This record gives sequence, C-alpha cells and structure tokens, in this order.
Amino acid sequence: MSVKSSAVILLTGALSACQQTPAPVKASLGEGWQLVWQDEFSQNDLDLTKWQHEVNCRGGGNDELQCYTARSENSFVKDGILHIVARQEQYTGPLHNSDEVSSDAEREKQATQPFTSARLRTKNLADWR
Repeated sequence: MSVKSSAVILLTGALSACQQTPAPVKASLGEGWQLVWQDEFSQNDLDLTKWQHEVNCRGGGNDELQCYTARSENSFVKDGILHIVARQEQYTGPLHNSDEVSSDAEREKQATQPFTSARLRTKNLADWR
C-alpha cells in the first residue's frame, strides 16, 4: 500500500475516534482574499451538486493497490464530518472513470485490487482559475 493510502487510513481512524462534532472553523483568508467555495458537510449525505466520486481501479493513476468506489462503505457524511474509509478487501471494478475514456471497450475494462477507498472531486462542478 502506498503512503497516500496509509494516510487515509490514519486520518479515518482519527476522525472515527472523535466523540463530539467539532465546531465549524472559519478560515482566516487574509487581506485581499475572498472565499468562493466551501462545504460544511452539514447534510446527512454527500452534496452531489458539489462533489462526485471517482470510480476506478487504477489506483489514482500512480499504481496504488486500490479501487476507488462510490459505495457508502468507503465514503459517508456523519455528524458534519466526511469519512473516507480504506478497506482491505478484494474488489473488482472498472479500470477507468467512465468520463475519461472514449470507447465502450475501454469503459468495459476491469481490474481487481486488494483495497478499496473513495476519492472525491469537483470536476465540472466547481472549477476556478
């Protein structure tokens, strides 16, 4: 497992150990900066108008031994906290994100990895320059 995957597991453990919901943190932007986007995870579910799951078994493009899924076992919101959970389990899923390939043959390619996790992005939902 890569260092990145290990960090996710440690972070998940730390978040799961929290007994109380932390108070929202207001970012100190400094002079000349303006906040243009944020998410407080105040709903019971992930806000799909802001976020989308990457779903692939390519391991983030750098050969991590994991499949990213949209399953609730791997990502969920609870008490104002986004949980991203890495699990050691054999899992077979699509090799590529469906929006990153142009042919049906590429969309049908599968891979199996020994870990699952979640990876969220704002692609085409919240993009800035």
